[in-house]
Amino acid sequence: MTNFKKKKVLILCQESEVPIVEESLSQIEEYEVETETTEDIFLRGPEEYLKEMIDTINEDKSIFDGVIGTRDVTSVFANVICEMTGKPATSIESMINCQNKYISRTIQAKYIPNSTPDFWLDSNFLKEFPLVPPFFAKPVRANVSYSSKKCHAYDELRELIRSNTAQLSEYNQYYLDSLAVSSHLKNQLNLETYNRFICEEVIAGEQATVNGYIYNGEINLYGIVKAVFHEDKISFSHHEWPYENLSKEMEAQIQDTVSTLVKGLQLDNTFFNVELRIEEDLEKINIIEVNSRAAFQFAKMTEAIMGINYIQWLCDLAVGKQPRNIKEGENLTYKHCYNFELREFSDKEIVRVPMTSDLEQLKRMYPEVTIKNLVNANTRLSDYKQNLESYRYCILDIPGNSQKEVLEKYEEVTSQLGYEFRD
Repeated sequence: MTNFKKKKVLILCQESEVPIVEESLSQIEEYEVETETTEDIFLRGPEEYLKEMIDTINEDKSIFDGVIGTRDVTSVFANVICEMTGKPATSIESMINCQNKYISRTIQAKYIPNSTPDFWLDSNFLKEFPLVPPFFAKPVRANVSYSSKKCHAYDELRELIRSNTAQLSEYNQYYLDSLAVSSHLKNQLNLETYNRFICEEVIAGEQATVNGYIYNGEINLYGIVKAVFHEDKISFSHHEWPYENLSKEMEAQIQDTVSTLVKGLQLDNTFFNVELRIEEDLEKINIIEVNSRAAFQFAKMTEAIMGINYIQWLCDLAVGKQPRNIKEGENLTYKHCYNFELREFSDKEIVRVPMTSDLEQLKRMYPEVTIKNLVNANTRLSDYKQNLESYRYCILDIPGNSQKEVLEKYEEVTSQLGYEFRD
């Protein structure tokens, strides 16, 4: 038997994602993975953690061969660690080009103007009033639709800024501290805008997420996921893979647009996902935003549809290797997979969440289903970072070989989760 040395990878993730990582690791032989959670890093202090980890790796380069961040927060940490230790990753500047939505829009307008909506910084918008309401407003830097809103009057924007700027500044402090560790405070436009709001024209069409990676300048797209919203809301109901009935011509247009944009943002050696809206009857695409990381929420969907080990795929790129070439359908297990986001639309006290015995029973009944609880009992839904109109408390990945099968499993699983809330 040939001996081989396992590559060592550090994965920075949410505590709720650790079981997903561990389950995937049980099937991997070539990687040795260590996890650090967002929660623990914030308890220690991001700046202190980053300095210590950078010093540790620089003292012994063999301690880790690669670093992965699964979310916007942890991808900042991972990019800083990688750039300061010489590990494979996209540059910090390219990450800023994505995470700062104003900078990102400016680059989009240069490279793909026909797919970029009109946009303004909040102060300019309120001086010029270039759009008649409604318009869309969101923080220049935030995530999960935090403090994002479709405004029907200019005063709604003023109130959004007044009531959220202090909290936004507090939230983004880790971002500033992380960039300081890496000496990346020279991007003046980033520093001037990251705690501001950006205002945009409302864009129409079906929303989708295009998933891909770029390795040594070569772009590979591997899945288009359709987003379904609650009616008249900005909150997701669920995501569907595959995006059905999309024409070959539109797929080609998406490929060209996304490829041009990814290179314009100067991304390289990273997974990415691009959120966009598709107006197929007008042959038009509008970009919403770009993330310089994998859409980890779609990890189990990717595995169900493509038959890959998602963590193994991420590790490949993290250590500087081409992700193994598994084409969609090659190891097909299921034809469909939906990612459901369970929500309440008013703040409530959380009386009960699924017990370990509940989850174990459901796992025995539906081994293919992944359940990710996001909250704890004896807290309130508002204790967790949310968008302005709803409160997300659980994510379900449910695969099946037809839409009917998926929806039947959804009804069966949700009826047995046992969440209880009190007004």
